[in-house]
Amino acid sequence: MGEEAAAPRSGRPMRTRPGPCGRAPLRHNPSRLGRARAAGVSRTGVRPASRRPGGPEAALRGRPPVYRQGPRTRCPRGAMGTGRAGIREAAETAPPPFVRVAPSLFLGSARAAGASELLARAGVTLCVNVSRQQPGLRAPGVAELRVPVFDDPAEDLLAHLEPTCAAMEAAVRAGGACLVYCKNGRSRSATVCTAYLMRHRGLSLAEAFQAVKRARPVAEPNPGFWSQLQKYEDVLQSQCCLPREPPGAVSSQECSTVKDGP
Repeated sequence: MGEEAAAPRSGRPMRTRPGPCGRAPLRHNPSRLGRARAAGVSRTGVRPASRRPGGPEAALRGRPPVYRQGPRTRCPRGAMGTGRAGIREAAETAPPPFVRVAPSLFLGSARAAGASELLARAGVTLCVNVSRQQPGLRAPGVAELRVPVFDDPAEDLLAHLEPTCAAMEAAVRAGGACLVYCKNGRSRSATVCTAYLMRHRGLSLAEAFQAVKRARPVAEPNPGFWSQLQKYEDVLQSQCCLPREPPGAVSSQECSTVKDGP
C-alpha cells in the first residue's frame, strides 16, 4: 500500500542512487531526465559549451533570449559578390564629398565635414554649414560658420546671404578657400554659392547658377530659395553691384522657367 503511494503519477517506478557521504539516496524520474536531455541540459545540470549563450537555455530559465552580433557594415552598391576587391573598387569610384565651383569656392554634402585630408589639400580655411541638424566640422585649423535654416521654401535664407557672403569673401581675401555644404549639397548650399558668385564675382543669377550646376549637376534650389535669389539679384542691381541685363539676354525669370519646367 505504501509502496504504491510512493510511485510517481506517471506510473513509472523511481530509481535510486546512493547519496554522497552516506546521505539519503537521490531519486529522479526518468521522464524528467529525458525532457532535460531533449532541452540540451546534461545529467549534471551543466550547459554544453557548444550552446550559444542567451539562446534556448535562457528561455528555459524564464528569460528572453539575447543574441549578440557585431556591428553591421553596409556593403557599397555594386560590390555584392565581388569580395574585397569589389568593395575597394566601389570605394575608389565613389564621388568626392565636394567639388570646385570657382577658384577658392567649393560645394559639397555633409560628408565633406569629415574629409579633413581633402579639405587641407584644397586649402579650405572656412566651412559654411547651411543646416540646423548636420554635424559640424571635424577638421583642425578650419573655421566654421553655421547658417541655421531648413530646406523649406518658407525659410528666410535671404536674410543670411549678405553676412555669409561677406565672411566667405574675407576668408578668400586672406588667402584661404571656402567650402559650403548642407545635407545633400543640393538646395541650401547651392543657393549660398550662387549668391556668393553674384555678390563678389559680378555674375548674374543665370550665369552664377549655370556655374554651380556645371560643377555639381544635382544642385537645385527649392522654389522658395530661387525666388529669394531673384530678389537678391534685384537688390544687387539696385546697388549697382551687378550690371543691368542687356536687351535680348536670358533673364533670371526665363532661367527659372527652364529650370522648373513647363
